Amino acid sequence: MEIAITRTIAAPAARVFGIVADIPNWPKVIGAIQSIDILSGAPVGVGTHFRETRTLFGRSASEDMYVAALDSPHRLLLTADSHGMHYITEYTVEPIDAMSTRLTLRFRGTPETITARILSRLTGFMVPKLKKAIETDMNDLAAAAVKTAAAEKAGTD
Repeated sequence: MEIAITRTIAAPAARVFGIVADIPNWPKVIGAIQSIDILSGAPVGVGTHFRETRTLFGRSASEDMYVAALDSPHRLLLTADSHGMHYITEYTVEPIDAMSTRLTLRFRGTPETITARILSRLTGFMVPKLKKAIETDMNDLAAAAVKTAAAEKAGTD
């Protein structure tokens, strides 16, 4: 399973990446995230282990994740293993011009056990709901980047 979502954001790439990579502040930015617990590796960098608790499909769910790559200001790669699945979430930030950025999120889930392979086929109907949840997260990230960019610009005018 793979989901890819792209947003064009009216904010500089460095500002967008700053919002995306500020994992401890995600609960203030992404509405579905209830909490982030940094379990190891503060400040955030390659190897950081954290637990994200969010509302997903109407329920509270927690997942342990790891920062696998952090290439500021271009890329953040997160990994997680849960219930026989290996998940990769990749954020890429591409400047379009000085005040516009393309943010892409790619989410991949790969079954690693026989049970997970069977369940992934049976739960395929959930992919559109998952895509909608990811789109909402992306909209929240974009809104935060635009808001902070506007505040910074107002402070320099």
